[in-house]
Amino acid sequence: KATKAPKETLEAVYKAGEYKAGLPLNLLMMQSFMAGIYIAMAGQLYLTVGGGVLGASLFPTGLIAVVLTSAELFTGDSLVFCASVLGQRVSFTKLIRNWTVAWIMNFIGCIFWAGLLAYLSDALQDAGQVELAIKVAEKKVHQTWLHIFLKGIGANFMVC
Repeated sequence: KATKAPKETLEAVYKAGEYKAGLPLNLLMMQSFMAGIYIAMAGQLYLTVGGGVLGASLFPTGLIAVVLTSAELFTGDSLVFCASVLGQRVSFTKLIRNWTVAWIMNFIGCIFWAGLLAYLSDALQDAGQVELAIKVAEKKVHQTWLHIFLKGIGANFMVC
């Protein structure tokens, strides 16, 4: 059947949490690193095409890559582990382990892509989009904590 009833959906989330909680550390680290790369790749794609509607429509390729490769993206793991801990299927210790590793390795993956494949390769310079990248970065840096928090909630809804 194509869809699940609410209880079946919650059970599927619990099973995902149990699976993710049992991942060996080396696999969790690599899948989290790759998720960071996929999201950074999508961000670079957004900038390369000049942003706007086209960039926004291409950005989900990063999320598609995360889903298709079973990569560990912190935002998606937030939902899975909250539900699994509240449903007493996963320990709080496993939640902390996953969130810490996923967040750190997502960050390292993003920095790796940005440094090696965006900055050192001059890819944005070649595409003539350095000014757009600076404009986007300055706008994000000057937002209030509340705006960032609310955007994070919205992003998590989209990812989950």
